[in-house]
Amino acid sequence: MLVAGFAVYKAVIHASVGFGVIVFMAKTYCDLPATTPEGIEALTALWSIGLIYILYEFGNKLQEAYKGHTSKIREDKDKPWEATMLLVIYLLFVLMYLSLIAQVLTPIVLDLCIYK
Repeated sequence: MLVAGFAVYKAVIHASVGFGVIVFMAKTYCDLPATTPEGIEALTALWSIGLIYILYEFGNKLQEAYKGHTSKIREDKDKPWEATMLLVIYLLFVLMYLSLIAQVLTPIVLDLCIYK
C-alpha cells in the first residue's frame, strides 16, 4: 500500500505543477468582470489540451514508479503469479488513491466558468 501511495504521490506532484497553472489561469480568467465567448472557448481548448498532457505525464510517471518498485519481482521467472498478484494489488491501491484525489479536485474544477 505504501509503495502504491508513494508512486501515486510522486506522479501527482509532477502533474500538479501543470494542473495548478491551468487552474490558476482558468480561475483568474473566470474572476474577471468581463469575459467573452471567444475567451471561454480559448480557455476550454487550453483546459482540454492541458488536461490530456497532464494525464499523459501522470501515467508515464506512475508507470516509471511501478517499474522501479517492482523490477525484482517482475524479473523472477520462478513465481510469475507473484508479479500478477502484485500488479492487481498495486492497481487497487492506485485506484483508491486516485479516487480520493478526484473527490478533492472535482469541486475545484466544476467551479470553473467553463462548466457553468
